[in-house]
Amino acid sequence: MQVAGRCGRVSDGICIRLYSEEDYKARPAYTDPEILRSSLAAVILRMASLHLPPVNQFPFIDKPLGRAIADGMQLLEELGAIEIQEESNQGSVALQLTGIGKELADLPLDPRIARILLAAKDQHALKELTIIASAMACQDPRERPMEMASAADQAHQLFADERSEFLGFMKLWNWYQDALTHKQSNRQLENLCRSKFLSPRRLREWRDVHGQLHVLLAEKAWKDNQTPATYEQVHTALLTGLLGHIAKRDEEDSTSRSQKTANYMGARGIRLHLWPGSSLGKKVGAWFVAGEIQETSRLYARTLAKIEPQWVEKVAKHRLIKTLSDPFWDKQSGEVMAYERATLYGLPIYHGRRVAYAPYDPHEAHQLFIQKALVEGELFGKVDTPALEKETQPEAKKRYGKLFAFFWHNRQLIREIEALEHRSRRLDVLVDDELLFAFYAQQLDKGVYSRSTLQAWLERDRAQTEQKDLALRLQKNDLMRHEAAGITADRYPKAIKMNGIELKTAYHFEPGSPKDGVTLIVPLSILNQVDPLKAEWLVPGLCDEKVQLLLKSLPQKLRRHYIPLAEHAKQFVQHAVDQEQFGQGDLIDSLIRYLRESKAIDIKRADFRPETLPVHCLMNFRLLDEHGRQMELERNLATLRTEYGLIAREVFQSLAQKSMSTSDERSDLENQGQTKQSEAGKERPSRAIETGSYQHWEFGNLPETLEITKSGQTLFGYPAIVDCKTAVDLEVFDDPQEAKQIHRLGLKRLYALILRENVKALHKQLPGARDVGLLFMQLGSAEVLLEEIVMMAIERAFMQEGLASTKVEFEESLQKGKPRFVLIAGEIAKHVLLTLQEHAEVSKKIATAKALSSSAFEDIRQQLQGLVHAQFLGQTPYEQLVHLPRYLKAISLRIEKLRSNSARD
Repeated sequence: MQVAGRCGRVSDGICIRLYSEEDYKARPAYTDPEILRSSLAAVILRMASLHLPPVNQFPFIDKPLGRAIADGMQLLEELGAIEIQEESNQGSVALQLTGIGKELADLPLDPRIARILLAAKDQHALKELTIIASAMACQDPRERPMEMASAADQAHQLFADERSEFLGFMKLWNWYQDALTHKQSNRQLENLCRSKFLSPRRLREWRDVHGQLHVLLAEKAWKDNQTPATYEQVHTALLTGLLGHIAKRDEEDSTSRSQKTANYMGARGIRLHLWPGSSLGKKVGAWFVAGEIQETSRLYARTLAKIEPQWVEKVAKHRLIKTLSDPFWDKQSGEVMAYERATLYGLPIYHGRRVAYAPYDPHEAHQLFIQKALVEGELFGKVDTPALEKETQPEAKKRYGKLFAFFWHNRQLIREIEALEHRSRRLDVLVDDELLFAFYAQQLDKGVYSRSTLQAWLERDRAQTEQKDLALRLQKNDLMRHEAAGITADRYPKAIKMNGIELKTAYHFEPGSPKDGVTLIVPLSILNQVDPLKAEWLVPGLCDEKVQLLLKSLPQKLRRHYIPLAEHAKQFVQHAVDQEQFGQGDLIDSLIRYLRESKAIDIKRADFRPETLPVHCLMNFRLLDEHGRQMELERNLATLRTEYGLIAREVFQSLAQKSMSTSDERSDLENQGQTKQSEAGKERPSRAIETGSYQHWEFGNLPETLEITKSGQTLFGYPAIVDCKTAVDLEVFDDPQEAKQIHRLGLKRLYALILRENVKALHKQLPGARDVGLLFMQLGSAEVLLEEIVMMAIERAFMQEGLASTKVEFEESLQKGKPRFVLIAGEIAKHVLLTLQEHAEVSKKIATAKALSSSAFEDIRQQLQGLVHAQFLGQTPYEQLVHLPRYLKAISLRIEKLRSNSARD
């Protein structure tokens, strides 16, 4: 349309309109004034700088809308140009220009661009931002005809930057400047620009605006930076003017939303789409800043650049809204901390940042400090286990000396009372946390909210430091609701003696916990020496409840005689303690004897139901390795021994070996110091025990027990001779019964080694040896059977009067048994032969039994397998061996009678 009017002419012109007369007449007579169509930020800024009346009171010819005024003031607040001083009831607003606002008012530019240039001066990026700002003030020189869109996009890739489209302006500017420098003519330059789909006119306009900006800034003595600005410097300056144009990817909705939906959250709750023609596209990342937000059919962000959220925090401190949550005690910093979250126009800039809480709420920080650091005992971190306290306390004392002595004193008192609660299984001895809180709150200054402020308060007046420390110390009466009567060391001992070894105990009251009840702390080396019967008694203080629950498990007809159950249980435990029988023998057997004596009622073991007892009525065993670390926590001692028994024995024997080596060295030194005045015939003192491979009794006397010292604790070992087939050795065992069994086998081997010639001759002269071998061939090795005959003969000839433990006893038994050794071996061989002959007879008849009765056949087969098998002689005592032929003959008679009357069988 050609504008009607003078336009430099001296008479009316002709106007050719491209729409109908009806459309023309339907339109308003005048277009909206520019003040109603543009941002008022520059107007408000200029009016404030000229000290004119507030914009909402100024008598405009066409008064702008209130929304436009609010938007302009919002933008100026965003740029940090104004401060709203007061707001009256009539809605008038008093503005105050900030230092930044005064500088912006002095620049005849759009406030956003002026703010960017102002920041560029501070960021040493003025050269780059002058180019970018002039580009933002002009129309984009890049052209994209619809019919040649693909070719235009390909040509514009020359100026694309992978991180920022603002830097794309820099590349385009540098290209244009190079083209101007090397141009041959203006027409060739225009053709070159058009080949790159660039508008020569817009490029010239951009260059003119840049020149004007450059002159304007030079007049203010703003100097360009001599070194290229970094990416961060450029975009930090851009952010100062474009805070309302930042956006963040919505991670929660990005997976569920379709590609057509905006996945970016913008400032003030808007949702943005990326401009389809953007060179960054999906590569823009999680955060971006846009040079322009344009609304068409959708809300699009144009001219994009990747940014980091910490840059936003740096330039928008005046606009961030910070909130704190979840205050907590931090042992590292020694103060109450909280998690801070900062948002800018609704966008979360960061969250979960740990900050000091006291500057925001000193009163609550003071209360949290008392609760967490003092009442809950976390002043130096968690010290809820002895190991942690042992590690923390020396470090604290080394750093602070006696400054916090009251804290460790109070912790020790609280632990002692908690131990009383765990022992007595009641949680009403220690006062509650509220009373402890009130005690500290009364003593401490209100300004104490951290470890450092507590230290400063204690050291404020050196003369009163000790007095303050004493005032903060709790007394036992302050911590106990009532006296803990009956919680004595006798009823709740700190250690239980097992086979002469004191094992520590630990008490814990927490139903459902694996640690609930009393726990016996067992080093691995002592595992096999724990007395399972004694452990069933627990300790006197807890045995009362266990016995009461055992009585409760009796049938009603028996239980009614022992009501009240608690009183009878208490009397039984007290009786056992008084008679010094507590922990001796089986608990249930002892209880049965006591009940029968008191009421003369026949109670059997089967009447009790120990399986109904709660777990805290069973001893808990904490197994520790040699370094004191827990290996297992188990209430079943048999299970522990099954899994760790062999390992425990190896550890124990290793300790015994070290102890024996030390004992040998000490014995040698003592022997060297003995005088020559010893009586004639007096034996040289024997060593405790020697190890080695022996075929004769070449070692000293075997002591009944061997004392082994470890960490101040005396352990007891039981030495024994061990059978090594071709020789014997000496080892120390942790179980007396097992040591006795192994010693018996080892003695047999030692007799056999000394009598090897006699044994060799016996193998040839043994009566019926050939028949025994033939009959035993189907069951096992004849040589093994002959070996067992010899071993049984040795036991009968040399070991009937007991097991030798000294060389004298061994040699005496050897002399006494030699004459009868061969005769006894022959007698044993005859019994074995008779047994095998009868077994052969039964084996011939057993097939008949299978045909007559399958049940009888199965019974007979099991009996045969139990009586005669490959190892039957080694597992059958001599007293039973002589009866085996009779048992087998009885089986033969049973088979014969089965033929005549199977029902009678």
